[in-house]
Amino acid sequence: MKARRVYPDENGYMHFEEGDYGRDSKGEWWARAPGMKVGASLADHAIIENSDGTISASPSIEAPDFHGHLLSDVWYVGSWAGDYERKREERK
Repeated sequence: MKARRVYPDENGYMHFEEGDYGRDSKGEWWARAPGMKVGASLADHAIIENSDGTISASPSIEAPDFHGHLLSDVWYVGSWAGDYERKREERK
């Protein structure tokens, strides 16, 4: 699933749909992974802003209804996503 970046509105609030992520006015990253009903903080994750404007989060994102990765603005669901990331790093 393709992720979508959202920005705070004029009151500083962010409104997330499934797959959205964004950075609040305090600089904290938030995301609403596929299948989740609300957004959650990514404060426990390293966020890389890629040169193409996309983001990647590490380690995997785990919630009661989701386990996967956000890599270059694409949601990868399941534990195999970590294998994908390791293989990508090995090719560098």
